[in-house]
Amino acid sequence: MKDHHKTAVQALRFIRAYLRPDSYRVARRIKDVNDLAYLFEHYGLLILDRDCFLQEYHGKERVEKFEGTLRLVAPKTELVSNSSFSEFLKIGDVYSGLFPVSKLVRFLQRGDIPHLLRIRDFELRILSYDQEAHEITDKTDELKNGNGELLDEIIYNYKKPDPLILQAVIDMNIQEKRIVRDSRVAMVGDRYLTDIVAGNLAGVESIISKPYKPFSDKLGLLLTRYLLDTPIGGVMSRLAR
Repeated sequence: MKDHHKTAVQALRFIRAYLRPDSYRVARRIKDVNDLAYLFEHYGLLILDRDCFLQEYHGKERVEKFEGTLRLVAPKTELVSNSSFSEFLKIGDVYSGLFPVSKLVRFLQRGDIPHLLRIRDFELRILSYDQEAHEITDKTDELKNGNGELLDEIIYNYKKPDPLILQAVIDMNIQEKRIVRDSRVAMVGDRYLTDIVAGNLAGVESIISKPYKPFSDKLGLLLTRYLLDTPIGGVMSRLAR
């Protein structure tokens, strides 16, 4: 099953949230990444989406016109990914020299324990996440060999709008002392049904951006954007005001 199909299947778990206008509450609306230059001072942490916000769908290099802004906001920024593990590694190659790139998974031999995969400065770390205690424990040596290969099988990829992804990233940043518990955090992306709903479910602010090169999306994602995401999100976010 393709990544975007898996995202849609997981989203069914949040059907009740999709029926509530407050799940679509938008703190700010921006034109593109460069608008973050005017906002980042108001936040302790910006959690960013990638496809059709930072770059075109599955692009292989950073967008030159966004580079200055990304370097400016990098100390307060983290990128979260819905992508497969192989695509996640490619994202790390492009962005982890600027800021951490994260995704949340479950492993075959680790039961129901979520693990945060996090690439920073091109190095992959694997961290178990106790959501009740808000604790992150480094398991890299147990789950990765010297060649960078995983020693256990990923059986589940958490995908937005699941708020656990954002909660794990926030707890990681608190543990690293990048932010404190009451820091102002925002989820920033171009889709209501994933990015904006995820931010609201996680209890952080949600910032919606106009998409960057939306027609680079796969056909299914493109249809979802203009037949579901934009009309539903637009109406519901207005009701949430």
